[in-house]
Amino acid sequence: MKEFFVDLHVHSKYSRACSKQLDLEHLAACGAQKGLDIIASADITHPKWLSEIKEKLIEVTPGIFALKKDGATMRFVLSTELSSIFSRDGKCYRMHYVIMFPSFLSVDRLVRKLLLLGVNVASDGRPILGIDPKEVLRMVLEVDEHAIFIPAHIWTPWFSVFGSHSGFESMEDAFGDLTPHIFAVETGLSSDPQMNWRLSQLDPFSLVSFSDAHSAQPHRVGREATVLKLEELSFLHIKKALDRKEKKNTIVRTIEFYPEEGKYHFDGHRICGVCLSPKESKKNKYMCPACGKGVKSMRCMMYV
Repeated sequence: MKEFFVDLHVHSKYSRACSKQLDLEHLAACGAQKGLDIIASADITHPKWLSEIKEKLIEVTPGIFALKKDGATMRFVLSTELSSIFSRDGKCYRMHYVIMFPSFLSVDRLVRKLLLLGVNVASDGRPILGIDPKEVLRMVLEVDEHAIFIPAHIWTPWFSVFGSHSGFESMEDAFGDLTPHIFAVETGLSSDPQMNWRLSQLDPFSLVSFSDAHSAQPHRVGREATVLKLEELSFLHIKKALDRKEKKNTIVRTIEFYPEEGKYHFDGHRICGVCLSPKESKKNKYMCPACGKGVKSMRCMMYV
């Protein structure tokens, strides 16, 4: 049994608002500097990036890849973040998901499905879908039943399953009868496992932490990570560890960013110099005492 430090949510140079240095070589170098063993390939649906990944990576164990150059030690998992913006019962929702696949064959199937839906996969490394989260999950499972599907940064106000501006009250509200196919959620930079343990509805899910790095810098890559204990290094064993169904492959711990430093940990307005605890926000009816505009960010459901 061996422990592996993994960061399975990063981005490439083809994602909006991301560094142009985010290529495989820089990701591998930064990951090694931070002590990572496995890192996400990121943005696998973008045509130029996918072509580069196929050219530079080789499968070394089932579902696990490495740079073709001699002596490459960093391992990669084929992954992407998907975004969906959709309406249900007259309300607009926005959600992000981290998706992982064991093979390029599955990735190609996903890309074909996205193209059939009219998704512009070349516009952003993080493609935007206009469909319900349940249908996103169904599509991923149809592509490959062994895929890993993780709701991303679940408390981010604007793009998450529990987002205060665009989310749901429960996982079941979002994913319906397909919820059992989800076994892990990403806590995000502004919360940590201890905060999420307060919400009993999350008890069935593994809590994982990844960096969501938007630049190839050591203080970004690996700023959050998850430590897995695996019998052997393969995509299937990573999935088993995240699923928590057996003790041989499991999550050991997470490495956390200081959540109080996270952008959405407390409510407030940077320009107004206002920072409010959940109790203060509720007392002020989620309005900024300086300018009178709304300040609600993180959901208060995890604080009560």
